[in-house]
Amino acid sequence: MDSATFAVEGMSCASCAARIERVLAREEGVVAASVNYAAATLSLQWDPLLFDAARARARVEALGYRARERAGDRGDDELVGLRLRLAASAFFCMNAMLPSLVLYVDAVEASDVRARWWLAFATGVLTLPTLVFGGSPFFAGAVRSLRQRAPGMDLLVSLGALATFLYSVVVLALGSSEVYFDTSGAIVTFLLLGRLIERSARKRGVDAVRSLLSLSPPTAHLLDPSGVETDVDARTVSAGARIRVRPGERVPLDGRIEIGESHVDRALLTGEARPLRVVPGDLVEAGTLNQDGVLLLEVTNAVGSRALDRIARAVDVLLSRRAPMQALADRFAERLTVAVLITAALTALVNRALTGSTSVALLRAVAVLVVACPCALGLATPMALLVAAGRAARRGILFRDGDAIERAARIDAIVFDKTGTLTTGAPVVTDVLPAPDVTRDELLAAAAVAEQGSEHPFARAIRASTPAPRSLDGSARTFPGRGIEWRGMDGRTIRVGSLAFVSELARPVIAAEPPSSSAVHVASTGRWLGTILVADALRPDAAEAIAALRHRGIACAIASGDREEVVADVARQLGITAYRGGVDPEEKAAMIEAARAEGRFVAFIGDGLNDGPAIAAADCGIAAHGATDVALGAAHVAIRAEGISHVVEALELARRTRRVMKQNLGWALSYNVVAITLASAGLVTPVIAAIAMATSSISVVLSSLRLGRGAANQ
Repeated sequence: MDSATFAVEGMSCASCAARIERVLAREEGVVAASVNYAAATLSLQWDPLLFDAARARARVEALGYRARERAGDRGDDELVGLRLRLAASAFFCMNAMLPSLVLYVDAVEASDVRARWWLAFATGVLTLPTLVFGGSPFFAGAVRSLRQRAPGMDLLVSLGALATFLYSVVVLALGSSEVYFDTSGAIVTFLLLGRLIERSARKRGVDAVRSLLSLSPPTAHLLDPSGVETDVDARTVSAGARIRVRPGERVPLDGRIEIGESHVDRALLTGEARPLRVVPGDLVEAGTLNQDGVLLLEVTNAVGSRALDRIARAVDVLLSRRAPMQALADRFAERLTVAVLITAALTALVNRALTGSTSVALLRAVAVLVVACPCALGLATPMALLVAAGRAARRGILFRDGDAIERAARIDAIVFDKTGTLTTGAPVVTDVLPAPDVTRDELLAAAAVAEQGSEHPFARAIRASTPAPRSLDGSARTFPGRGIEWRGMDGRTIRVGSLAFVSELARPVIAAEPPSSSAVHVASTGRWLGTILVADALRPDAAEAIAALRHRGIACAIASGDREEVVADVARQLGITAYRGGVDPEEKAAMIEAARAEGRFVAFIGDGLNDGPAIAAADCGIAAHGATDVALGAAHVAIRAEGISHVVEALELARRTRRVMKQNLGWALSYNVVAITLASAGLVTPVIAAIAMATSSISVVLSSLRLGRGAANQ
């Protein structure tokens, strides 16, 4: 399958997005089509044998919109056009008000019919540029919607503005000066003002997301084999190349340090406030700021496969998928336009019968047409998701989709893995307990041989404690939650891991173990070699984070494959009373199911290969910093920054986002019901209706923008 994300120009409301989706979804070869109205993007997936990007653009353009590869100036161009239309419309509208005002205050005697007629005529002439130039986007959108049999906000607005103008033309032709040209111009002007404010606010949300990609500089200092430096486009640099990053510069590409030491600031990428010290061998990510040392990097990921690019793609996925809460709003918005057209027609008929006045009936029907706002409904959920996605990504938090945000917001119980999650995940060897006939070096060497290809934290600690671990020919097999078995070419077998696992190879000889240390047992074929004790320190922010979670009413528990005594010691330090040690991956998943059976909405947080089943079984799976691909693939939420405090921030942001989405939907639904009722009763004039309609969309956007301000716990 091929996929792409396009910027879409010309959408005026959520019905436009739904229209594009429906048309593309019917195309042969299209697997998935999703349009995000708030972000003005189209996410498309297709079979390359049956469909292509050019055909997608052509189909969108046939609907009257424009699709192109996303560019940073797209929103700017659209805003410039809106400002120009608004300025011209406001100028002519204000001038049209002058002769209208003379008529309204009866500055000209009623007996002077000819003078009053010419004043009314002048009002119409001055209103015409506003209607033609300022209102053309509404009229074009209305025509598009009728062609596709999917009427939306543009049709309602166009009918309202044209009805008042054409009625005034007819009245004027009959010799009367009782015209409403100024009402028509005011409707267009106020709606343009509202659209400009709405689009400007939406652009802020979109820019917040796209600013992630602007963190990396466009050029890189490339070194050729002879060491000569050349400034080149970062997009042309491939993996394996060598680049130099000077102090004060941002890193353009992911790379491993070959030469140099420095501190890098990852705050804009992951939200980590404290600079990280890096030395040769460490990986640095594109977008991080090099503070105080010259670094020579070997590029590990070119543009397109950098961590920064993966974050941007993850955000795109989030925005392209609908949140469950959005389904109700979409269904309501699709039916709202038809309901408003019927209501406006009934309003005109009833008021004409009750008052006997055609002008009164017309104005009340126009008010009904103008006051309804499908846009507010269409923006209620996606706008909140857009702002939340940008804020979360800047804080090192990635939600898989809108459903993940809703899941995270409902969590009332969390089960933590211990190693690498609550602890630093970088244990060190604290003691070596060899069997009676085994030396300390022999025990460490055997364990290092078995663990030579493993990236488990205990394996790294064991290798680090052996001055020069030998690399022998053989193959290793990992048993998740139990240990590792290595088989040499000479037939020798070494097992490293839990007591039960290693005891299958040799009869154990166990020495006393401190409760705060983890025991890694080692045996060779038929021979017990001993036990290696490793200890893992708690993360500095773990205790504070657990306290913050409990304060929010979230129950905390620990499930770990480590010994019960070690888990108990960590639980005691954190004030957690529910814990289990010595559990395998299936038992972790069973713990989750048991908690769910009690009516809990459970999250599991882990980072290892053996945490995959539990993350998948949880209502909300969370992959901690440094998680394996298995954990990341199963998770609803991924934490890219170190520390448990970011988990607290993720849950709080999810709760705020869900609350804002509910508030937006509640406001949008209530507004439409109340506003249409008042307009039908004649309590809202067309001009006030235009102001109210514009305000409703703006209020939803501004409400969503709250998510991008302040601390996540506010």
